[in-house]
Amino acid sequence: MNLLQGKQDKTDADQTPRLKILHLIAAPQIGGAERLLLTLADHIDAARFELALGVFVDAREERNDFFVEAQQHGVTLLPIEIKGAFDPGQLFKLLRILRSFRPDVLHAHGYKTNLFAFILARCTEIPVVATVHGWLHSTKKLTRKIDTLNRRLLPYFDQVIAVSSQIEKELLRSGVPAKRLLQLNNVAAMQRRGVNQQPLPERRNPSAASFKMVGFIGRLEPVKGGADFIAAAAEILASTSKVKFVIAGAGSKKQNLQAQVHELGLETQVEFLGFVEDPAALLQQLDVYVLPSLDEGVPLSLLEAMAAGVPVVASRVGGVPEVIEAGVNGLLVPPRRPDLLAEAIKSCLDNPLEAEQRAGRAKQTVARDFSLERWIGCLQALYQELSQAKTATGKRVRPPERV
Repeated sequence: MNLLQGKQDKTDADQTPRLKILHLIAAPQIGGAERLLLTLADHIDAARFELALGVFVDAREERNDFFVEAQQHGVTLLPIEIKGAFDPGQLFKLLRILRSFRPDVLHAHGYKTNLFAFILARCTEIPVVATVHGWLHSTKKLTRKIDTLNRRLLPYFDQVIAVSSQIEKELLRSGVPAKRLLQLNNVAAMQRRGVNQQPLPERRNPSAASFKMVGFIGRLEPVKGGADFIAAAAEILASTSKVKFVIAGAGSKKQNLQAQVHELGLETQVEFLGFVEDPAALLQQLDVYVLPSLDEGVPLSLLEAMAAGVPVVASRVGGVPEVIEAGVNGLLVPPRRPDLLAEAIKSCLDNPLEAEQRAGRAKQTVARDFSLERWIGCLQALYQELSQAKTATGKRVRPPERV
């Protein structure tokens, strides 16, 4: 039985109705997926699409950074208030939101929302899409079981989006049919104008190059490699005091990373900035951007650094080699090797002309291969296709295979 039975036309017969797209996301912090969603909300064709964000908000937490930021963007927010990750009432709250908003397409981001979207697809006629931004990395047995369940459910979605060819290959191995799998590269998130930006570290007389600034932007979680960034900083600072390191982001390991900095005696040269609303402003301050991740899809911070013309050093993991050609538009190092990370950073600092040339080619790479217009156009075409496939039969059906 269709639990949303009885849905009425949204506009008069002589008007073209806007398609309603409901995105589901459960992360309280702001990472790449969250910033991409805000970029989509800011740039989607509002004459054709009505977009809303279903955001899981834990009542036990003092603040949900993503929810607060989304409010500033003016996007339609549909909070799903929960009391813990295993709140038994959250599925029914989500169902009430579906009955109220009546979306034409449901788009999930992350293993938790994938699970709910799968369940809802079984009891509604709403087409469901999942974007796989990356994989879970945890030693907890329960989390690993959830990750396994997530991979087993993805083949049953109407469409699965992979943000890199490496993720696409893994999804094919997990059983997702090729005709329902779309590789769609991430793009550099666009900053909304007029945000209230907290003060950034000031460079003392940058024209005289009194010191260099090296930065890392990302969630402060183990998979992002913050500990390796700090270890590399310690190695560089052992031979010079004319480099400053900045870490922008929030996460569960912030205190651990601060303790690491304290133990190494680097408090005056390694600064934690917290969450930075406008990464573009910070990137303009950097001489080198570092991505020390242990795994990635196609990280937004990397694309943004490249688009800003900042020399980049990154781990050779996940989809990163699909973006960075070693020695051409950036430098690549193996993950978990802070010694090699330090060498690559020093190479950029000691050879600024070569680094700037690579940065110029990186900027061209982003402009050529990671177009915002193409990304939004592909998503809009997908939503239209899924909705039309359903409208043609009155039931949720698989979209036609792409050529």
